[in-house]
Amino acid sequence: MTNFFVCFVVLMFSGSVAAQNRNYNHLDQLVSATEEMQFPEASENGKWLLWNILKADGGKNLMIQHVNQPSKKFERKNMNYRIFLKDKVLIQTGNRVEILNLETGQSNFLDDVSNFIFNKSIIYLR
Repeated sequence: MTNFFVCFVVLMFSGSVAAQNRNYNHLDQLVSATEEMQFPEASENGKWLLWNILKADGGKNLMIQHVNQPSKKFERKNMNYRIFLKDKVLIQTGNRVEILNLETGQSNFLDDVSNFIFNKSIIYLR
């Protein structure tokens, strides 16, 4: 009878440990899929919203969406800096700056830009 009891306890404990491992794996997957919304901002004319998405792996993506047309949206991955400029957004990714026209969806690119400073009257690229 004692052997049966010991065997029963061992089997119950091993099943409990296996169940716990599955739960931890599920939690790890949830944590790795976690995203945090940061720094929401509206355009001057109020038509566009943009915000950063910080991913659990450290990546930082930019989301831009039209207020009245939610299907009109843009996403840029691994961006460093962004700023509205009337109906455009300047987006820096590494040493490249993208000037995205929000109305047309067309982009122009400037390469080898280490940083830029924004002033309402001038933009200085370095």
